[in-house]
Amino acid sequence: MNADSTKLIALTFDDGPSGSDSTDRVLAVLDKYGVNATFCVVGAMVDNNPDKVVAEFEAGHLVENHSRTHPEFSKLDYDQMAEEIDSVTAQIEGLGIPTPDYFRPPYGDGDGATLAQVLDERGLTPLYWSIDSRDWEIPDAATVHQNVMNDLQAAWDSGKLSNIILFHDIQPHTPDVIDALIPDLQDQGCEFVLVDAVMSNV
Repeated sequence: MNADSTKLIALTFDDGPSGSDSTDRVLAVLDKYGVNATFCVVGAMVDNNPDKVVAEFEAGHLVENHSRTHPEFSKLDYDQMAEEIDSVTAQIEGLGIPTPDYFRPPYGDGDGATLAQVLDERGLTPLYWSIDSRDWEIPDAATVHQNVMNDLQAAWDSGKLSNIILFHDIQPHTPDVIDALIPDLQDQGCEFVLVDAVMSNV
């Protein structure tokens, strides 16, 4: 099967690392299935859980920037945006993890030219998603799982074979969602990749 016909899936996890056990459980599920993912970390969460960020990196996952306090970037000026981003990059580097390549704007709020300028000056690429699991608003793992499967099928039916799925490792039911989802997608011939492998096609 060549790359043009392969269903590529990039799993991404926002807003962590969690102060509860949900990030640890996500990591355990990913390890169970031999899948690597991308974690978009929030600086305020990194403060109290730096060991979990190191664990993400050491397990082969990407660690990327998701801002310091998760604000709406459209309400920030240039200097505030820069501080939100630079402080987290410094945290990640301080843990011995490579400088992030991507910045995921909170709420997907890209804010036009100002944020684009801030990111361009830092060599960061904005990271969005094609499938929102909605685990942040739906507390039932089975419902989230079915919604993701439905949305993926619709994407595949329209010819969109490369997809980035948004999850949140701070949600207690998300580990159960991916524990069911990953083998289902593997059974359908999906290949799990990091976001850099699908960015040009999403």
